[in-house]
Amino acid sequence: MSRRSQIALFWCFLLVFSIVYSKFLITLSMIGLLLTSIFTVADNTWKIGLNTAFFKNIVTHKIWIVMSVPFWIVLVSGFYSQDMGYWLDRLNMRLPFLVLPLTFANLPPFTKRQYYSVFYFLQVVMVVSLGVTLMRYALNFEAINNMIEHGKSMPTPMNHIRYSLLLAISILSGVILYRENFRFRYAWERPVLLAALIFQFIGIHVLSVRSGLAVLYIAIGVLMLIYIIQSKRYVFGSLVLLGLGCLPVATYFVLPSFKAKVNYAFYDQQRRAEGYVKDFSDSERIASLEVGITVAKENLFIGVGTGDVWWKIREEYARNYAWETEPKIPHNEFIMILAGTGLLGFMLFVWAFLYPLWYQSFYKEPIFLAHSICLLLSYLVESTIEVAIGTAMYIFFATLCVHYQKSNFGNETTA
Repeated sequence: MSRRSQIALFWCFLLVFSIVYSKFLITLSMIGLLLTSIFTVADNTWKIGLNTAFFKNIVTHKIWIVMSVPFWIVLVSGFYSQDMGYWLDRLNMRLPFLVLPLTFANLPPFTKRQYYSVFYFLQVVMVVSLGVTLMRYALNFEAINNMIEHGKSMPTPMNHIRYSLLLAISILSGVILYRENFRFRYAWERPVLLAALIFQFIGIHVLSVRSGLAVLYIAIGVLMLIYIIQSKRYVFGSLVLLGLGCLPVATYFVLPSFKAKVNYAFYDQQRRAEGYVKDFSDSERIASLEVGITVAKENLFIGVGTGDVWWKIREEYARNYAWETEPKIPHNEFIMILAGTGLLGFMLFVWAFLYPLWYQSFYKEPIFLAHSICLLLSYLVESTIEVAIGTAMYIFFATLCVHYQKSNFGNETTA
């Protein structure tokens, strides 16, 4: 392994850790990766020089330009936005969509072992953080269950929705690592990895974050259908899908936190039917979607401008939900994009998301496919990339996967 690859891998490990524990370290890790792509390091002398092919790689490897499109559509929407403060905030949030594609376009190739090691480290981070989370839950069992019964969430190291999404990604990537028999050195790592996967699978049910659970179950279902079609193991696959469908029902009677979350969801819908919105999670989510769609209709072709989305949302809330609930951005990334940049921006955004999967059949890489399914599903129920952690979760893993595929199986090489 070259020294430059070792340095890049270190920053990747730190970024995985940072997503859970530190927004500051997310920025630091991205800067570290960027500097590693700009400079070269001689293996024998540690002599540092400039990567003279930096701009060439950006121009010739077109997939990286496509992956940066979410940054450019927000940038362009600034020309017809009035609130420059909010526009700059959104542009800053999209900056990793520019930085990481340019960075990975210029990093040295990763081997399969290096690539898998990043997701292996993700297992370690999630098991440790989940262990601490569940320990706190056990020590405050009644108090936390009471919180869940009243629509609150179990305390987690980061936002509970993004945490459950990251846990789903960790479980799916861990299953692939287990299937590939990946380990650093010792034979005992394989059963330990299996135990870690079981622990995470149980843990995501104990957390009972519906977004994360929905993403996990649907992603498993989609991947199982692909497996059934490819392997033609219809009986086995059907039994697995049947068991998957029955599992939430069994979980309801076993885990108090899961039962409390389900009961609250029914109570929430009942109160919404009675006309109550404020302080009810699902009702507030639905209200945010309705407001987002209304704002999007104001300028369906190019949107109201990313900078003016929040201002327009507040106006709509004041008009239709005054005194009922606090303004919230839509709990749907696609609606948020549609409101800010219109159908034009929406189509470019979807294209930028799907293109890397079809580029040289990269969808055949199972971790990349699993990650993409998880993020696509999260966009339907959350404004995932409107926060720094969500942005990092998508674009880091996506560029990492594409970098590995291009380096090892693509027709183009990285200088």
